[in-house]
Amino acid sequence: EGYIPAPETTNALAVVVKEAEKAKQEGKEKTILINFSGHGLLDLAAYEKYFAGQLADFSLGNDEIEKAKETVKNFPKPGKLKSNRT
Repeated sequence: EGYIPAPETTNALAVVVKEAEKAKQEGKEKTILINFSGHGLLDLAAYEKYFAGQLADFSLGNDEIEKAKETVKNFPKPGKLKSNRT
């Protein structure tokens, strides 16, 4: 068993490995944060449909958007993250 990352996440994972190897070579301790999103299974089907020209445009109406915003209005809001990038 394991995790199947979304295609975009695999690119981020490759960068994490590269950054970790770089830190190891430089002898630096580094904290690397990544957002592991998706499981890939739904994404892969969507990519297949996209490349086959089978995806249709979809947009929500204002009522649906307002209902969605109402649903999440009391959810915690992320704070401003500090970055140590130079």
